[in-house]
Amino acid sequence: MSKKACRRRDRGGFTLVELIVVLAILAILATLLIPTMTGYIDKANEEKIVAETRMAVMAAQTVVSENYARDPENWGNVELTPGSPPDFQEDEDFLEEIQTLSETSGDIQSVTVVNGKVTALSYDNGKVTCKYHSSSEDSESDEDVEEGYTVSTND
Repeated sequence: MSKKACRRRDRGGFTLVELIVVLAILAILATLLIPTMTGYIDKANEEKIVAETRMAVMAAQTVVSENYARDPENWGNVELTPGSPPDFQEDEDFLEEIQTLSETSGDIQSVTVVNGKVTALSYDNGKVTCKYHSSSEDSESDEDVEEGYTVSTND
């Protein structure tokens, strides 16, 4: 072996051209992957708000069922909104009770009850609002949960 070949092999490392090629490849990969990753993040955030809304709906149905069992006449059709309890119940804040039971960090804006069943609920986590609406009152199957939730960003 010649002395030049030995010196080159002993030094090791990469040439400037090799480093530039590697950086160019990494830049191309990054430009392709960043939009894809952003889409995954947005989808995950949307699924998170739907899950939180689902927890709020379950908590609301629990509170409504408890009160409907005690007083079906008044709890048949109710609209619960912040600061305005139902006409027949002045001292209790049912939205606060639902909020506590659901263990969510956002705010429940409104709950609509028809025949003792939660048919609509609006949940806001500050950035995104998710609205639940039951597709039909006769439906006992909750298989198609996604069709009952509408997600919109707050502007």
